[in-house]
Amino acid sequence: GLYYRRKGTTKFVNFARGEEDGQHISSEGVYAFCNSDSGVWIGTNLGGLNFYNFEDKQISFKANDNPYFKFHNQGIRSLTIDSKGNMWAGTLNGMYRVHLPSGELTSFGPNSISNHKTKSSVFYYVCELSDGKIWMGTKGDGINIYDPNTDKVNSLYVDGLLKGKDVYGIIEGRNNNTWITTSDGLILYNVKANTSRRFIITDGIQGNLFNPRAVFKDSEEHIYLGGTNGFTQIEPGKVKENTRAPNVLISNMQVNDRRFVPSQLAVNHFSQITLNPDETTVKFDFSADNYLLSLIHI
Repeated sequence: GLYYRRKGTTKFVNFARGEEDGQHISSEGVYAFCNSDSGVWIGTNLGGLNFYNFEDKQISFKANDNPYFKFHNQGIRSLTIDSKGNMWAGTLNGMYRVHLPSGELTSFGPNSISNHKTKSSVFYYVCELSDGKIWMGTKGDGINIYDPNTDKVNSLYVDGLLKGKDVYGIIEGRNNNTWITTSDGLILYNVKANTSRRFIITDGIQGNLFNPRAVFKDSEEHIYLGGTNGFTQIEPGKVKENTRAPNVLISNMQVNDRRFVPSQLAVNHFSQITLNPDETTVKFDFSADNYLLSLIHI
């Protein structure tokens, strides 16, 4: 169910699943919240949309209201309201945009019109970035980006790092940086420079697997990302990058179990080695003066 504590009080009020009498919700599984001027939209699992009204302090299911009845029995996973007054709902069966003033509904998914067609039908996360574009985290197809100026959806794979991956969370940081949580690590993507960096557990994050929607930015722009082993806190101004490529010395080389020392002309410069067709196994022993992950590779 849903637990709610009003400001200035110490007790939580429980809204359990039940009849639509203002004091119950339509599903025990609550996955998403979204604030509006008049209340809070509540996304449930297989129970569609609920709405908590600030004025009368009642919950309504919206099961019979247009266009919200189309969400009935949907598994809603993410909600947001953009700067144009549209509510976006990411579900297990497509992405939906509702223009709240008019009630106009638009769908995005494999069966939508060409401009709104996507490969994935499962959407774990949706948000609006500062440029007005809508970013959608999908199951198995990276990020889909909707541009309201062109009314088109394009895919973003970030140099292949998101290809075939589940995207669970997206949050905008400083200096055009966007943090992306996935099923296989954390991605830092600079939208303006089109550069990317992947963090894995050995870099100090909580783990490679993150939890859907578990992203948060506080008033000091510290970013918190939740996963299966706790959460990772990021202070954007303190994220360091190693810009120096290592100097490498190859001490031994082994080809088909035959060992020899290759000729090295200088640091990081080696003589050409030509292999015969039957020489299929090659091993190297090397040393370096910098084992940190470098943005510049030799």
